Amino acid sequence: MDEEKKINTKMSGYEICKEYRESKNPTAQLKILAQLNCCDEKDILKILEDNNEPIRKRTYRPKVKKAEAAKNLAEVPAKEEIPNFIYAALVDKLHAIDEVISAKKTEITCLEKEYTRLHAWLKSQGLDV
Repeated sequence: MDEEKKINTKMSGYEICKEYRESKNPTAQLKILAQLNCCDEKDILKILEDNNEPIRKRTYRPKVKKAEAAKNLAEVPAKEEIPNFIYAALVDKLHAIDEVISAKKTEITCLEKEYTRLHAWLKSQGLDV
């Protein structure tokens, strides 16, 4: 039987995935997580992979000088008028999506609190999680 080597980290796989997922700069977050857990970035990547967390690549936009940016802004053509009924439908759809997102955020917050409580209780009982 081939048993995989367990990576020893201070944070759980769930916590590592959550921190990585919520980061604005995934490349920097890998380094931070590796430092916090006293391990290598490859170990963090392995944990993310094992937990089916999509690995994000940072996209870089070249810096545009202020003069170029002003020039580019001046060249933007005027936008077409959107009919009112299309605008109203799109705004309604945005509000509906926003409500769903808010509900999901509330649900996630509740689940995270429950996870934290259970994790703390297990730790208090001397069980390694």
